[in-house]
Amino acid sequence: MRPRLWHRWLLLSAGLVLLALVALLWAQSRGFEQGLLGYARTLEAARLPAIAERLAGEYREVGSWRRLERQPRRWLRIVRPGEDGPPLPPPPRERGLRAPGSEPRAEPPPGRGPRGGALDLLQRLSLLDADGRLLNGPVPGPDALRWPIELDGVRIGELALMPMPELYESAALDFAKAQRERALWIALPVLLLAVLASWALSRRMLRRLDTLALASRRLAGGDYGVRVGAQGRDELGELASDFDRMAASLQQAQQARDRWIADISHELRTPLTILRGELQALQDGIRPLDGAALGSLLAEAERLSQRIDDLYALALSDSGGLRYRFAEVDLAALVAAVAESRRGLFQQAGLQLSCQTEPDTPPLRGDAARLEQLVENLLGNALRYTDAPGEVRLQLRADAGLARLQCDDSAPGVSTDELPHLLERHFRAGSGEPRVGGAGLGLAICRNIVEAHGGRIEVAASPLGGLRVTVELPVVPST
Repeated sequence: MRPRLWHRWLLLSAGLVLLALVALLWAQSRGFEQGLLGYARTLEAARLPAIAERLAGEYREVGSWRRLERQPRRWLRIVRPGEDGPPLPPPPRERGLRAPGSEPRAEPPPGRGPRGGALDLLQRLSLLDADGRLLNGPVPGPDALRWPIELDGVRIGELALMPMPELYESAALDFAKAQRERALWIALPVLLLAVLASWALSRRMLRRLDTLALASRRLAGGDYGVRVGAQGRDELGELASDFDRMAASLQQAQQARDRWIADISHELRTPLTILRGELQALQDGIRPLDGAALGSLLAEAERLSQRIDDLYALALSDSGGLRYRFAEVDLAALVAAVAESRRGLFQQAGLQLSCQTEPDTPPLRGDAARLEQLVENLLGNALRYTDAPGEVRLQLRADAGLARLQCDDSAPGVSTDELPHLLERHFRAGSGEPRVGGAGLGLAICRNIVEAHGGRIEVAASPLGGLRVTVELPVVPST
């Protein structure tokens, strides 16, 4: 069975904790032993002044170092007062440091001495005369600690102590061992607690991830109503919140799509039903085939063609398929021309259309054909959804580097709940009955055109009692 995520997380966490504890124990043990060794070296160095003072007394009594050379036991009694034992090994003869006329002395077996090992102080302490000649002890190395022996202010010799290479006293070794064992007994519960905490954390994270995974599978299966809910304030909580927002957006998109399909089906069904009825009446001879019948058929065909053209235009604008040819455009002249061309339609519908533009409105860089389509869609939307007698007001003015176009119409208005959705691709307000059937695509196409020109479009309640659509487009900066 493949290990799950929480298994790998637990193993990784436990491994890292164990590695950290081992490294900490090793560093603590090494540091403690080095500190204890340094402390022991300091204690040994503190004994050198007293030994040098006793050696100076020996030199004062004899007048030379001859007695210490001939009596190694006396060297032992001076270094360790009150102790006695077998003599120390003589200095190495191969270096020619034996005192002239002295007899060779028997060497004890290797590793034997007052304390029975080369780590003892006597095995590392050397006595040298004023000329640096070795009198007793081993040959000192370059790292030996040296202490002068003086008598009445005159240097008569020198002590050389090789540093202790490691701990050798049983008490110090036992103490260091006890410290290691104590640290180990402290580390084991810490490791156990860390593993338990890692296990609990990994299980908690896994439950949250399982919740997200289950919700994502349900969402992929088409259940857009699934929600994860609050999952904390960390990154997983933010991911859960983002998932809920995504699911809510998909649910809204699905509802809008379903509503749009129903609306479009209704809009296409109406002209098709009329066409079928007209043709059936002509076929059955109920209605004569004259100019009026042909005109009715043509009107319904044009209405159906208009719906299809609106759908095609929206699909192109959504996918970025609309082509734009940007050039300098006089928006004031374009708005006035479109309004004048539609004035007759508004009069036939019982609506009053007024258009106000500022002649000094700066030109903007855009596609004249698409901007004309924008204005036509705004006026067409007002024409469809304004009751007669009514008023539609179109205004254009320049403000802070922007060309602001406003289209206001009179009642009926749009509810507050529907206002934020008017610019959605598949939304059509449900309040009021439109004078001319529409598919609710005009404002969606307008938004795509405005965004392609780097502008902004907003909807709000109009002071005339209906809807206000505001379009802001950047103008060409004056040089």
